Amino acid sequence: MKQRVCIIAFVLLVMFCIIVFPCVLVAEEAVSVAGENAAEEASIEAPAVSEAAMPQEPLQTQWILGKVVLLDVANNSLTVHYVDYDTNSEQDLVFVVDQNTVYENAQSLAGLRPNDTVSIDYRIIDGKNIARVVGIERVEEESAPLSLPRDE
Repeated sequence: MKQRVCIIAFVLLVMFCIIVFPCVLVAEEAVSVAGENAAEEASIEAPAVSEAAMPQEPLQTQWILGKVVLLDVANNSLTVHYVDYDTNSEQDLVFVVDQNTVYENAQSLAGLRPNDTVSIDYRIIDGKNIARVVGIERVEEESAPLSLPRDE
């Protein structure tokens, strides 16, 4: 008797799943299609808003490490040669410095030299790479090796 009740319960459960599960899938699909249609209608009916009026996302600071290939002190810019690991290629990137740029191991843009290794924190503003921090990696000059007194 117990076995018969278990079998009937199992068959009812399977039938329930066969009937209800497809209905749930159809209902979810209908809701997603309705949502897409509503989004399309909203985009069609929405008034045009200028980009200036739209809220701006916070600017993300990016970082690069490379070698200085060109300095343009008159235009407050420098060009850095680096390896783009996303594309696995070598690239040149131009950076603009301003009064807010902070320098590490130099006083200003004039303190840099071609072939200096630099680490730059920057933001892209109006299509320009604005340098926020320019760190110059200076290699310490090697001193003459110490000579030890010989034991005679």
